[in-house]
Amino acid sequence: MKNVQISQDLFCDLILYHLYSNPSAEEAIRRELSRKLDAMICHERFTQYKTAATEAEREQARQRYLESIGMPAGFRW
Repeated sequence: MKNVQISQDLFCDLILYHLYSNPSAEEAIRRELSRKLDAMICHERFTQYKTAATEAEREQARQRYLESIGMPAGFRW
C-alpha cells in the first residue's frame, strides 16, 4: 500500500471533525479529499502513459490522461 500526503489544514480539519465532533469542517474536508483524489488519478494515468508496453497502449493512456486534466482530445505535443 502506498502512502498519501495531505495538507496540514486538511489534517487539522479531520482532527476537529473526528475528535471534537465539529461538523462545520465537513465541507472543507470533502472538497480537499476530492481534490486529492483527482490529483492521485491524474498521477496514476500519467504513470500508465509513461510505462505502457506498446505504442497503442501508450496512446490510449495518453488520451485518458489528457481527458482527466481537461485538454482537448486532439492535442499533441
